[in-house]
Amino acid sequence: MDLGLYARVIWRFKFLVVAGVVLAAVLAFLSYVRVSPDGTIRYRDSQKWVSYARLAVGEAGFPQGALSTTGAKADTARLASLAILYSNYADSDPVTALMRRSGPVNGAIQVAPVEATPGSTSDALPLISIAAIAQSPKTAEDLATRQAVALRDYVVQEQNTSRIATNDRVILKLVKTPGTATIFQARSTTLPVVVFLTVLMAATALAFVLENLRPRIREESSQSRPETALARDVA
Repeated sequence: MDLGLYARVIWRFKFLVVAGVVLAAVLAFLSYVRVSPDGTIRYRDSQKWVSYARLAVGEAGFPQGALSTTGAKADTARLASLAILYSNYADSDPVTALMRRSGPVNGAIQVAPVEATPGSTSDALPLISIAAIAQSPKTAEDLATRQAVALRDYVVQEQNTSRIATNDRVILKLVKTPGTATIFQARSTTLPVVVFLTVLMAATALAFVLENLRPRIREESSQSRPETALARDVA
């Protein structure tokens, strides 16, 4: 690989290469943002935010705070199994309908039981984790709150319909309110990088194509070599 030759070709067509760099930068920028006619600049790809909430599946009072289990109406295994069941109610039509009463569902919601051992649903706790993913922090926090409220209201509605006694009801307690949303997925810079490199490589390749059509540098190099060899012979 003759790096010197490559450098001389790029230098010969430096204006073309510089124009390619400028064009590559502009196209990469436009692939990352959108410029409206009024001059407003917006990102083409939005980053995603996530907010978490947590519900406890329990009963009236706080039997978990007692040393004995005589005051508890349901054991932990029973409540844990209900946590798994209620997690699957989260995306059901009735719960979704309750959420839509307070506005559109603009985002994704993931609801799952909390596992004592990660990856083992058979070792679940009587806790339900809610993760709301949206394109803005406020929307993510709002979705997490609405999902928790809708799931809790659905359980209460079904208990009322079934006329379950108050002192015999499962209670969903919000033990973790939706916290400040954090970035779940940042904006991807892959496309701008690919666009920049592609245009830059095309400009460089065009410079070498023009050099092949008009090989001035090669002719100059070949003409200088005999003179150098002749100088050696004379010496």
